[in-house]
Amino acid sequence: MKRYQQYCGLAKALDVVGGRWTLLIVRDLLLGPRRYGEIRGSLPGLTTNLLAARLKEMEEAEILHKITLHGMQLYALTARGRELEPAILALGGWGWKRMHGGPEEDDRLDLRWGILSMKRRYSGIESGHVCLVAGERRFDLRFSPDLLDFQERQSIDASAQIQGTLEQVRAWLFMGATFEPLEVQGDLSAVARFRSGFGLP
Repeated sequence: MKRYQQYCGLAKALDVVGGRWTLLIVRDLLLGPRRYGEIRGSLPGLTTNLLAARLKEMEEAEILHKITLHGMQLYALTARGRELEPAILALGGWGWKRMHGGPEEDDRLDLRWGILSMKRRYSGIESGHVCLVAGERRFDLRFSPDLLDFQERQSIDASAQIQGTLEQVRAWLFMGATFEPLEVQGDLSAVARFRSGFGLP
């Protein structure tokens, strides 16, 4: 691992996370543990050898660790790794200013990345627990003035479920489309708090 050899907090951070793909791997793990193949599949252009090297470096730096869940080996962020979330959200907000023209022809879209970016929009005054189903993907969203936890997983005890196609959900969350095409099950007040807390139509 290359070092900048500077006694500066930013340089020391970049010594660890400044390598290509490292912060994008952290971004992908902020919504929950993933298998090796899932990480690889969401980062086209990242070779298998480089991914293996990055994961090893990040494990040695105590950013992530391996866990076993339902007989599968997954990569998950450590507490130290999750400390990078504010920096990643801040960088995402800075980069958002370059997205106003829409995606370029070769840009990949992933709802997971958009869900993570929603944390920047949260008002911090509402509370609730909803399940968001977009096509075959499921997101567990818990929010309160003191808690904001988004995970890509099946919700067990959510108060309400919001469901639509991937295109309908993406259009509602990020393009100002109306809520009407979506289906709701459960507590309508929880859905109203979710919409209010994230400034959704």
